[in-house]
Amino acid sequence: MSKATLLALALAAAGTSAHAADLSYNYVQADLIGVDINGLGGLGINPDMRGFDVKGSYAFSESFYAIAGYRDADDDFRLGPMSVNISYSQFNIGLGYRAEATENTDWLLEVEYLDEDFVLRGNGSSERAGDSGYRVATGLRGKASEKVELYGKITYSDANSMGNGAGAHVGAVIGLNETWGITAEYQLDRRDQIDFSQIGLGVRASF
Repeated sequence: MSKATLLALALAAAGTSAHAADLSYNYVQADLIGVDINGLGGLGINPDMRGFDVKGSYAFSESFYAIAGYRDADDDFRLGPMSVNISYSQFNIGLGYRAEATENTDWLLEVEYLDEDFVLRGNGSSERAGDSGYRVATGLRGKASEKVELYGKITYSDANSMGNGAGAHVGAVIGLNETWGITAEYQLDRRDQIDFSQIGLGVRASF
């Protein structure tokens, strides 16, 4: 059974027992991230990147909300005799729809525009590869307890020359007070010959 399926079952169970306030769709979040990329462009290199991820959500009606984010990570390694730096960045912006699944669990549907870039630097020169496309996601977000929020989404991305494929996004928020929370996330994105995985740990401010 997949991680996303297990999380969905946990959210469904939580919806019948949790006694928590409504979920907020107005927040900003910042994470430190580790990004692993396997099979990059058939080069046979597997960067182990470190960087940051910032994102936010803004509800403009009871059912609809806007989302946006930016992540950037890089790694230094040797490619033959050369010392090389590779960086990866992604910008996303889109819309989301929420509907109540249980008293404390929402069903989500999201559509986003993606813009991605890889830059390889070494020996005094640089090479860039990038493209844009879209991502769709659906999943559940809910309260497991008064202080703990869980969420999980199944995704599909198509970034043209950057590949297409399915993925998953799971995470948790531990509330410290009404505004601040500690976040932990895992993302997996399998596209053609490239596999992305990301682990993040950070903070969220809800308002």
